[in-house]
Amino acid sequence: MTNSQYAQFALLAAAALYALRALRGGTIRRPSSVEVLLVLFAGYAIASILWRDVSSGASATTIFVEYVGLAAAFIVVVRTSGIRSNWYFLATCYIVGCCVDLILIFSAFKSGTTIDSAGRYGLANVNSNYTAYSLVSGVPLLVLLYWRRARRRLASSIALMVGMSTFGLGIGLTGCRGATVAFLLCVFVIAARGLKTRPLAGGLFTASMAGVLVAGWSHVEDVLPSRLFLDASSAEDLSSGRFTLWERALVIFGRNPLLGSGADSYPWLSEDGMHAHNVFLSVLAELGIIGLLLLVVALALLFRSYFRSSASKSARSAALMLVCTWLVIAGTGVWQYALPAWIMFGLFVTIPRDDAEFTVADGELTARDRSLGWRLRNPTAS
Repeated sequence: MTNSQYAQFALLAAAALYALRALRGGTIRRPSSVEVLLVLFAGYAIASILWRDVSSGASATTIFVEYVGLAAAFIVVVRTSGIRSNWYFLATCYIVGCCVDLILIFSAFKSGTTIDSAGRYGLANVNSNYTAYSLVSGVPLLVLLYWRRARRRLASSIALMVGMSTFGLGIGLTGCRGATVAFLLCVFVIAARGLKTRPLAGGLFTASMAGVLVAGWSHVEDVLPSRLFLDASSAEDLSSGRFTLWERALVIFGRNPLLGSGADSYPWLSEDGMHAHNVFLSVLAELGIIGLLLLVVALALLFRSYFRSSASKSARSAALMLVCTWLVIAGTGVWQYALPAWIMFGLFVTIPRDDAEFTVADGELTARDRSLGWRLRNPTAS
């Protein structure tokens, strides 16, 4: 069993305990549309075992843990992070976990312990792309915490530059090009927001960050995994064979367009046992049009809630980074039931109100309070 599956079992246990506690206290809250859609998506994926057209494949237990785990991750985080202190505790825990990953990656780099012939560094028994995706998913949260909690601007700006540079180097050492692109998109959003809100300070920060990235790259270019510098003489080289995988996904989809071939069936139906490395094509091939619609509608409602007009500027900017990061990963990786993604989605639903940007009169709720996260915690309120 993988570490991810252990974590998913823990989330399932947490969800069960939460449900039992709610039943005993009579405080079961009405689910949101996103929660309902995710539960339906997970249930549909599990039901697809019945018509899976492969004799061998992932076990029913594995599929159950993967898909129920994604719904449990989102629901548990949303329903436990409604209290401000809980939200900051969970957010800090995620960043601390990223720091532990970075320490392990740098330790492997110092000892020269690579995990493959391309010179990639990572964690033992954990896919390097998964590690890189988990790290870059934490960047929007790291920046949001800086925007929310920064007091001494100069010291905080320096700390953010150090933190971003550390994350960037760690991601680079994994050799994951998709995560590297997502990280650069985050840097662009930070720079754009800084230049718009405080042109002078934002310009200085942008120039400093650019200098740090260029200087850092020049010093570590020779030791970065060769995979980052893959010869892009052809589109197939540039995509590391993903175009072929995507074509196979469309072929598999054509066999049963409506229902799909069954959850986790793609690796056993493809020629080399690889995943499709694209969330949307993978879901389309395995769960058909029905499964893809459930996932896309849930994501659309979720992303729309992040950019409501009542959200703070810092929350919208961080959410933009999160969405861009997820889309890059979804286009190149196996990420539909990854815990880091759904934990992050849950945290961004329940971002606490920024006291510097919103005020509440006694007994009066602002539009921000009536956001998706607030309704999840108070379903009976008008």
